[in-house]
Amino acid sequence: MEERSMIWQRYVIVLCLCLLAVLPAMGQDEFVVIVNTSVSNSTMNQNTIQTIFLGKKTEWDDGSPIVPVTLEDSDAQRAFMRKIIKKTPRSFSTYWISRLYTGKAIPPRSFQTDKDLLDFVESNDGSIGFVTGPASLEGRDHIKKINVVY
Repeated sequence: MEERSMIWQRYVIVLCLCLLAVLPAMGQDEFVVIVNTSVSNSTMNQNTIQTIFLGKKTEWDDGSPIVPVTLEDSDAQRAFMRKIIKKTPRSFSTYWISRLYTGKAIPPRSFQTDKDLLDFVESNDGSIGFVTGPASLEGRDHIKKINVVY
């Protein structure tokens, strides 16, 4: 009986170790941050992206306007809000209602589909957004993926 218990304990330990190895990889491709190729950056830290989407940073380093865009209700949106903005979609919306009401800024434009957002970013200089990862950027000559540093 003790031998069976020891085997069971080892099985549970191995299973837990396997889960710990897999969990960090899960969710890594929930969203991909993208920009129009007019943006010189290829890497951005999470804080910079957060300040852009909260309307606190409105110009790129070269002085050109930043045009942030978001996806509407989706897993990618929820993941982006949680990991980058550090808000829920609801609190993000409330934040922007307050900013709009006080006349401080205009909220990012929202799109229902990855395709619509990709089309917008591809044709608008200075734009930044996120799409469901891994979204197909193949054939999109005016869009590049941003490496996010946390």
